[in-house]
Amino acid sequence: MMIYMNTKIQQNRWVYVIFCFCNYASMMASVVMHKGARTDNDTNFQFSVAAQAYHPSSSTGYSAGVASWFLGMAQPLEGDDAAYSLAFAKPGSPELSPLLTDTTVIVNNVPDQLHPVRGRPIALLSLLGINPLVVPADNLSELILLNIAADPHRVLRITLLDMLEQPAAIVDMVTLQNPARLPDVVIVNPNMTAVLAVRPQTGAFGDQGSGISFIMTAIAKDPSKDEPKNDDGFKLEDLALGILRTLPLDNQSHLIAFNNPVSAMKNFVTLHASELLHKVFVGVNVATGTNSGDGAITVLVGHINRVPGTQVAAMMQSVITSSATGADTIVAARSDSAKPVTVAAHCLRTMRTSTGLDYLVVNGGVGHDDHTKIHVHALPLLRESGLLAHAYASPVTVYQGVAPIGRSFVTPPTTSEDLYTSNSVPALVGNGPLHAPATDMVVAGDAVFVATDKALAGTAPGVWHSQAIFGPEGTIIAWTPWRRTGGASSAVPLKKIIFDTHAGTWWFLTEEAPHARMTSWNAVSPLSSLVKNMTRPEDAFYHMNDVARDKNPGLLVMAGRNTVLVVQTDSVQAGVVWPRTDFSNGYLSVDGTLSTLVPGQCYPWLLVSGGDLARMKSMVTSAIIPQVNDRTLLVVAGAGGIAMLTTSEGLGLKPGEDFSGATSDMAWRMLPIMVHGQPLKDVRKITIDKGLLYILTSTELLRMPVNSLILQPECIVPVILASIKHVGGAKNSTFSDLFITGPLACLATSIGCFRTGDGVDVAAISSKEQAQWMRINLPHSPGPVVSFTPVGPIAHAHDKGYDANLYVLSAAATSFQARIYRLTISHAGTITDTTVSLFPDEIVHNQRSFFLSLGDYRSTMATDGALLCLARNRYGTKHAYAELLSPDWWAWPLGLIQGMNIVRGAYRRVVPEQAAQVRTMMHDNGLGSWLMLTDIGLTSND
Repeated sequence: MMIYMNTKIQQNRWVYVIFCFCNYASMMASVVMHKGARTDNDTNFQFSVAAQAYHPSSSTGYSAGVASWFLGMAQPLEGDDAAYSLAFAKPGSPELSPLLTDTTVIVNNVPDQLHPVRGRPIALLSLLGINPLVVPADNLSELILLNIAADPHRVLRITLLDMLEQPAAIVDMVTLQNPARLPDVVIVNPNMTAVLAVRPQTGAFGDQGSGISFIMTAIAKDPSKDEPKNDDGFKLEDLALGILRTLPLDNQSHLIAFNNPVSAMKNFVTLHASELLHKVFVGVNVATGTNSGDGAITVLVGHINRVPGTQVAAMMQSVITSSATGADTIVAARSDSAKPVTVAAHCLRTMRTSTGLDYLVVNGGVGHDDHTKIHVHALPLLRESGLLAHAYASPVTVYQGVAPIGRSFVTPPTTSEDLYTSNSVPALVGNGPLHAPATDMVVAGDAVFVATDKALAGTAPGVWHSQAIFGPEGTIIAWTPWRRTGGASSAVPLKKIIFDTHAGTWWFLTEEAPHARMTSWNAVSPLSSLVKNMTRPEDAFYHMNDVARDKNPGLLVMAGRNTVLVVQTDSVQAGVVWPRTDFSNGYLSVDGTLSTLVPGQCYPWLLVSGGDLARMKSMVTSAIIPQVNDRTLLVVAGAGGIAMLTTSEGLGLKPGEDFSGATSDMAWRMLPIMVHGQPLKDVRKITIDKGLLYILTSTELLRMPVNSLILQPECIVPVILASIKHVGGAKNSTFSDLFITGPLACLATSIGCFRTGDGVDVAAISSKEQAQWMRINLPHSPGPVVSFTPVGPIAHAHDKGYDANLYVLSAAATSFQARIYRLTISHAGTITDTTVSLFPDEIVHNQRSFFLSLGDYRSTMATDGALLCLARNRYGTKHAYAELLSPDWWAWPLGLIQGMNIVRGAYRRVVPEQAAQVRTMMHDNGLGSWLMLTDIGLTSND
């Protein structure tokens, strides 16, 4: 459920609902803001939020209350309301607390001064550590730093000047918490730098006087002198390193143009601070000059640099050289005529992947704004300088002895052929354009999240997700398509987003009231409430699977003992597809059919039990298969075999909202599939690929055409592609999971991981001998492979090939061990000895190995690139649980080191202790929510 934090306060009566479960305190959700401390009159008020900043959770262990979300209000406030000009909230709590409760504070070392922020509208907000740095909306020249740890608060207040030594207007602001490593200087108090984009008070950014200011809030000391440390209060002398420099950045700057100045520079600038690179990235929106060969550069990189002695200086340079700039190099362009070319960076972020490499993520590119705002690109970076790296050169791994300690791009580009263009697949985040212009971006781990504020292309606004796919060297080779994330309640116009990777929760600023929201892990979302009401101990759900809307509505299939629930997870309103939040008035049947379906009536879900489903016993897998004429065939399988929802002629669901395409002659019907003269049973997984249905049992892999899934009196005899006796040659072993992409098949077994042989096409062979199963070596594996988690596959545009990554979970309860391996899969339509390989996850030099060693048994995993979700069922005295690992835990090579140590603290449990089994974890494409299915119900993040 979404927590609304819209600062709408009822003075005497606070109506709120708190749902608390899990073993973590304060994991609550509320639909109405609960504000304490206010008990006077009945006046209601509501105000909008202009700015936000986030102090993240601890990277060494999640603790509710460590993280704080700071909000700056957009309008002037009076009376007691003025305390809310700056407010804050903590994870799991729906209470928005005022930060400015004192009316007088110490300002520039002068006590008893009126608070310079209280009651004023806020334009910009950032944090130096936990201390807010504020620019009031009614005076953009004023920079105010609050030390909220001191009692009373100490405030440092300065006026910023532009390049013309006149009061400047601050138009954007970021902070670097640890911007520089200065070996000859000891920094007392936080070594923090504020970076501000300024313009003249009258005029636009880009006019003469515009620039980028660097301010360091610390004192430099001579390390040879024994001086006492500074106290907790900020003083004017805390700017001893001073306003280091305001670097000019206007329409005449050589940093954004070559040959001739830019012909146009929009009144726009965006800043991004990269803590890992110790750099600030600056983005502008410009057009090349009017001569052929003129160029424009839209991204700059700035940093603090040490010069001889104890002096420091600010520096800024173009992220790309003119010699490497072509007609379209995404962040720069060169005109080949007298017609100017526009290039823009609307939003900038940096990414350090789980393979240890750095990328610049850019919302923008070459072209008009309506085109560039819907595109996001990822470009390799040189770690030392922050400049663009050669896109096609191999990265270099650094070793200390035989242990890997770092990996980076080191080769700079020399020509435009060395860089990606807007059509380069590795650079194209989302594998294509967004549905609407981006308003904000978040990069977490290997994932990019983008917020939108408009319902375009028939799709509701919200948060969209894409995950990187890596090649054998750990470089990005492709991206997954955009899909909704953040939960169904995030489908609103958004202007700012923040993601807490340790809690797995979102914080949103919306364009419409309520203006501030957060998500929570809970059991009371509309879907989880539906599942809870439909769950009985004797027929609890074991499995769920979904498909995103294409020609048909998005569907979620949940299968259990003798029962199948099919839910439409989205709906169309006024021509726009929205995630569904109302699951009332569905259809219920106990005879396995839809015979009592009322024609023309709308149902958001179908719950069917009995009939042939009673013969199915426990159902643990499903497939959602497109048919001709846009029909959809739903197939479930398990201990009793395979059943499908069809008409009497074997046709699936017609297209239609709220199952309007379902007909009363439809029923769940078992298929007469025979294997070795016996009815099919003990199905563990079914999957569809290129019109073929693959069936994995505990001992065999089978294949049959989808068009044979029709009702017929004669038995269906599938092709046997593998038997457990034939694969691996061990007795009493079993199959556990399956992955198919084009000609390649991968098998998870109790004795390891296998793939089809070189030159083999799993879709074309007619016997298990032709498959030529080969073992995939997993060094230091506990033995059994219990599950696969694929990322992709993504089809090539130029051949029959696919790119994908496969997370392999190898675990054994007997050895109390679980390890994750990562495979990169890439082929051009033919399998070779290089099609499948381990990621460059190394323990020692040139010996690829596991990605993470977890300790203790795990049975299930899932990942979206930002969170790594792991689960296991209850066994012995150990509780069942699902946990979230943040990217801090699995960033290379730190993940290997921490994993080997088997001491983990940065995780969060997200299912109740009462659960005995965690059965399925997935990200639902229609709702945008993380879903975790247990034996007592469904947990979601919404």
